[in-house]
Amino acid sequence: MTALIRCFKKVVKETVLTRDKSVKGESIRRLLAGEVLELLGAEAADEEAGVRRVRCHALRDGAEGWVTTSGSNGTPFLQDYSGVYKVVKETILTEAFELDTSGGKEAPRKLRPGDLVDVRIWPKKDDKSGLMRLKCKCRTDGTVGWVTAVGNTGTTFLEAPEDKQSSYC
Repeated sequence: MTALIRCFKKVVKETVLTRDKSVKGESIRRLLAGEVLELLGAEAADEEAGVRRVRCHALRDGAEGWVTTSGSNGTPFLQDYSGVYKVVKETILTEAFELDTSGGKEAPRKLRPGDLVDVRIWPKKDDKSGLMRLKCKCRTDGTVGWVTAVGNTGTTFLEAPEDKQSSYC
């Protein structure tokens, strides 16, 4: 049977993504505060280090590996994530995933800093433009469309806000 529930966590304290369950495993890369992860299984103990770890997929770049959920002294590295993004730099909402530079039918809707959107399709990279785009629904008026979360030069347009809402798991 296929799982219908997907679980997401937000990195709240910088940590390392490793290839193996052990914290001593080869490092893939650093996970930065604010990044969103999709969990790929249940937490497991790394008894040698005295921590709990979980296999995950980083939505920013697709990197997959193991991350510590909280340190041996209880410091949390991850928190539940509700699927809300906050606009931090003005951007546009478009009907299609790929940006149309030919002057499409409708003028795109502007999203301004502070606007909140609910994720409908998680960020994925547009190979043609190099942009990380996601499908979302605007909380202000219910408009649904595609928006750039991270530009092709690394500019951040949307980020996961500080929230205490429950996750999708």
